[in-house]
Amino acid sequence: YAKVSLTAHPLLYGLPLAYESIAKQGHVILVEGYFDVIAMHQAGITNVVGSMGTAITENQINAIARITKNVILFLDSDKAGTNAMIRCIKDLYTAGINVAVCIIENNMDPADLCKAMNFDSTAIGMEIKSHTKQGIELVINSSVERYENIATIERTRALRTAMPII
Repeated sequence: YAKVSLTAHPLLYGLPLAYESIAKQGHVILVEGYFDVIAMHQAGITNVVGSMGTAITENQINAIARITKNVILFLDSDKAGTNAMIRCIKDLYTAGINVAVCIIENNMDPADLCKAMNFDSTAIGMEIKSHTKQGIELVINSSVERYENIATIERTRALRTAMPII
């Protein structure tokens, strides 16, 4: 039999190390890659797993749902990361999972935040908490922003875009 790594998992990077912490804290922080997972764990924030990309698969959602019904998405906060969060939010809500999003200014990803906060888990936790909002807020705000300078009819169209997720 092959030796199984404690950090590698076919579905979510770091899940074997994060499992107990996720169950205990009642939520998971979902990040993009292994650098983000490693940095957060080094800082003492251990309920973190990585999707290994901006997309989330049905298998990953099912793995999360077996442990918790609460997810904080902490992906890169650039335009691509924000668009990825919106796609993830819809898939997670469809699976009955509560979704919050953490968006840090200056396009900071989790590894950057850990470095900036000198791997201080208390400071990082406070920063995440102060920059986290409900996922549906991101969906609505993004939809409305796209149509910000357009007539009311177009804004209504923007809200219709968000309605299936709501």
